[in-house]
Amino acid sequence: MDATDESILEELRKDAKVSLKQLARQLGIPLTTVYSRIGRLERGGIIRRYRIEIDWKKIGYGIKAYVFVYLDYRKMKEKKKTQKDIVRLLNGLPFVEEAESVTGDVDIIMRVRAKDSPDLGRVLMQYVQNIEGIDRTRAFISMEE
Repeated sequence: MDATDESILEELRKDAKVSLKQLARQLGIPLTTVYSRIGRLERGGIIRRYRIEIDWKKIGYGIKAYVFVYLDYRKMKEKKKTQKDIVRLLNGLPFVEEAESVTGDVDIIMRVRAKDSPDLGRVLMQYVQNIEGIDRTRAFISMEE
């Protein structure tokens, strides 16, 4: 990794859809250099995937909430489930932007989207709290969006 690789990554973080030609022009380096370096960064696992950023409000999901998930380890042991299994299951739900295991009093933190507060309650009660191994949840609605 050198300064050129770091510049390429910075530009891709800003806009992963930027064309290689435009990227080469912005950085003042040859197109072939950009192409080979991105390939090397991908093969090396530094660039793992490209993502989109959705304007959730424009598609009717104006609520962003952070949800603390507390697990019932006794039930998980009975069902032979791990915390990783629960995280994987939560990340597969369409309204979950991200779910991660964390340290501390909380087992998992999720970032979820909902249309409104009643929709958030429905999502949590119908889907999340019915997952075997989840004891309870606490939701915090973001004031930023």
